[in-house]
Amino acid sequence: MPNSLLEIKDLRVAFVDENQLKPIVKGVSFSIRSGEVLGIVGQSGSGKSTTIKAILRILSPPGVITGGSIRFRGQELLDPAGENIRSFRWVDLSIVMQSALNTLNPLMTIGDHFVDTIQQHRDLSRAESLKIAHSLVEQVRLPPRVINSHPHMLSGGMRQRVCIALALALEPDLVILDECTTALDVIVEREILDEMIALRKKMGFAILAITHDLPLLAEIADRVAIMADGEIVEMATVEAFRKGGRHPECQRLLAELPNVDGPLREDLLKRKTATQQGTPLLRVTGLNKSFPRPDGPSIQAVDDVSFEIYPGETLALIGESGSGKSTIARIVARLLAADSGTLQVGDAPSSPLSSTRSPKGFRRRIQMVFQDPFSSLNPVYTVGEHLARPLKRFGRATSREELRSQCLALLEGVELTPAADIIDRFPHELSGGQRQRVAIARALSVGPDLLIADEPTSMIDLPIRMALLRTLNRIREERGMSILFISHDLAAARYFTDRIMVMKSGRIVEEGSTESLILAPQHPYTKRLLNAARRPKLQP
Repeated sequence: MPNSLLEIKDLRVAFVDENQLKPIVKGVSFSIRSGEVLGIVGQSGSGKSTTIKAILRILSPPGVITGGSIRFRGQELLDPAGENIRSFRWVDLSIVMQSALNTLNPLMTIGDHFVDTIQQHRDLSRAESLKIAHSLVEQVRLPPRVINSHPHMLSGGMRQRVCIALALALEPDLVILDECTTALDVIVEREILDEMIALRKKMGFAILAITHDLPLLAEIADRVAIMADGEIVEMATVEAFRKGGRHPECQRLLAELPNVDGPLREDLLKRKTATQQGTPLLRVTGLNKSFPRPDGPSIQAVDDVSFEIYPGETLALIGESGSGKSTIARIVARLLAADSGTLQVGDAPSSPLSSTRSPKGFRRRIQMVFQDPFSSLNPVYTVGEHLARPLKRFGRATSREELRSQCLALLEGVELTPAADIIDRFPHELSGGQRQRVAIARALSVGPDLLIADEPTSMIDLPIRMALLRTLNRIREERGMSILFISHDLAAARYFTDRIMVMKSGRIVEEGSTESLILAPQHPYTKRLLNAARRPKLQP
């Protein structure tokens, strides 16, 4: 393509498996013009991120580039030694990765990150580098104090903004966004994307956006590429994409889109609505939690929160990053002590939440599934060992044969089939969606009455997300189990939950049945959440 900034031709990547090459990226070709926004979309395992890692020459073994050409402004980047790409990274092309917490070094301040990046490529002093850092931090709308903060002191949205500022530190011509807003709530996601587009107009860089969020691409992209099984199966303008595209894979991806408003699509998730009857399964009263801050007053993360969950009910807890959702989840699961408040399970006496010590039988009745499937499973244990441990601890299996049989049944129950092919694998041998199903199977192994699902689908792509919710819904109905569903995905919450509680700044600001709250919100903050979640209409 004339005037191409980046041009990829017949790029092929394979993984070495038992001395054999397993093709992963199969002859991908595309180009990006200066200032253009190109989106690449596809389900997990389609080869999107592998393609990006190949472009930046950051493939980890056993991945190898087996052929093709990568040219940036006409200069070939696939030299055997990889020397060319070193001079291009961050200076000409940079990347914003998916997990900001894992990207940033926990031992370095944010200012040190900027100094390290800038001084690798520019002969500038620390003071000059920090001056650039302050300017970029201001441009992404972060307070100056962030420069002296460590990553763990910032929210997820703030860390992602830091990563964007770092990517722009050397004024590159191309910025790659690799699922960079996946785990963020809708308001923060909207703010970050608006900032990226504004910065693009101001600085003139091109964007290569890798995502599974199709409506998102319809808002920001000039062209869209659909990837499936390691190939680009369709390349279209955003206008053609909005009309549904031509390839079956594009149409299949569009068909999985839930609606945040408008008529419900019963084909996406058929469920029986639970009712609030009898004794609540869980009652939380007067919950308060604050966190000390070294540079100022304590942060009130949870402020006098009370709620109930009934048997068989799915309750959604919705709110932006930092609203207190995950703090509540960790306190209810007795992983974090509260300042005050009580918890009652069924007819059992209430117990104080100011300690992580749990009453007898509590651990069996309440289990938790965490957000990140890549860090919630111990990499040194096989899938079978992850499932066997709680079964042995709670005495639900005795012999080795019984343990294996129950582990296989658990895998089948979360639709990981054939289970015999999964049980002896390690977590790194599974996709993100498969790992999350293993985490769910582990939580279900002790037969809990309540499953706390903390953003269980935020880091997996849309088709797998809806499939996972269908699985959870089926298990809920079969077992009569309750679910506390913590999410920023209002569209998914509409299809999956009976009630919604909306949190802001540690308080519950609105609560009601799912359909009534989404179609007729009362609180201004709920309306803001819904407006941020609305996307352009796409035709399946």
